[in-house]
Amino acid sequence: MKTMSAAFEEGHANRYISFADIMHEQFMSITTRMMFRRGAGAHNQDFIKTMIEITSADFFLLEDFFPLLKLLDLSGKIKKLKMTAEKYSDIMESIIDNRLKEKTNSKSYNEEDFLDVLLAMSDFPRDQLKYLLLDIIIAGTDTSSETIVWAMTELLRHPNIMERLQIELDDVIGKERLVEEADLQKLEYLQAVVKETLRLHPGVVLGIPHFSKEATKVAGYDIPANTRVILNLYAIGRDHKVWENPLKFDPSRFFNSPINVKGQHFEVLPFSSGRRICPGMNLALVSVAYNLAQLVHACSISLPEGLTHLDVDVEEKFGLTVGKQNPLNLLITRRLASDVYRKAGLNVIGQ
Repeated sequence: MKTMSAAFEEGHANRYISFADIMHEQFMSITTRMMFRRGAGAHNQDFIKTMIEITSADFFLLEDFFPLLKLLDLSGKIKKLKMTAEKYSDIMESIIDNRLKEKTNSKSYNEEDFLDVLLAMSDFPRDQLKYLLLDIIIAGTDTSSETIVWAMTELLRHPNIMERLQIELDDVIGKERLVEEADLQKLEYLQAVVKETLRLHPGVVLGIPHFSKEATKVAGYDIPANTRVILNLYAIGRDHKVWENPLKFDPSRFFNSPINVKGQHFEVLPFSSGRRICPGMNLALVSVAYNLAQLVHACSISLPEGLTHLDVDVEEKFGLTVGKQNPLNLLITRRLASDVYRKAGLNVIGQ
């Protein structure tokens, strides 16, 4: 909600915003509130800066494939990653220590978040706790925010799809209130848009690496023992043998289709599958659909002056997630009547 207010404030002043930045901030805030209750990390500049360094780091190191090069660190990436990890560790030590003091000093301490649950497990090593939280923050921030950026990119590239989604939202929700979580299951076209976005633009290119303990055979291929096996999730969703016109953004392909994105159908695996499927899948699907619905329903979204849908590109950059190479700068203003936002507790300038 605060993010939407900030976007409206910039839009009222006729200033364009970096859509990726505002979505990253939104999901960083959501995730850290779940982890730390009051968003202890979300508004800490050192924390945000460190998390940006981590999520933008290049984790594909030549040294992983040629271990003898690790001591040389020719690229300097290993040293940089170690320094960033130390900064994160120091910040988390401070957050954990402060939380323990709060619990000790407050007799009426009755709020509980994920950090409290972990701290209650006395056999949980401190370092393990810190890096479990890091995994969750990374997984819950960039993947979801980038998915919404890609969804908005495709909607802006295809005005007819944007219009159809907006019509569904207006028909189901109306224009007298904002979208609520309970509405999501009634929004069939919205769900199709989310699925198609995840097919064409999965949050991560490669699945979690697996390691074969013994020699085996998979789909006719011999896999030696002690082999690292990585699934190309990106290629699976774009396989021309499975998908008709696979590079076309077409949500209607999921109408009357039994295929979903929850790991039960191998035609599309944005969250992987099996015992190592993404544990945050259900949360991600709800948060992406909800935030996208809010944006399309409650906001008028414009490209910079002089640009049309033909100018929106899909160039990619690769890291922990697959993001847009070029920024998506947008003008976001309110689309509904003033009272709708006021009733939802939004303080929107210009109303």
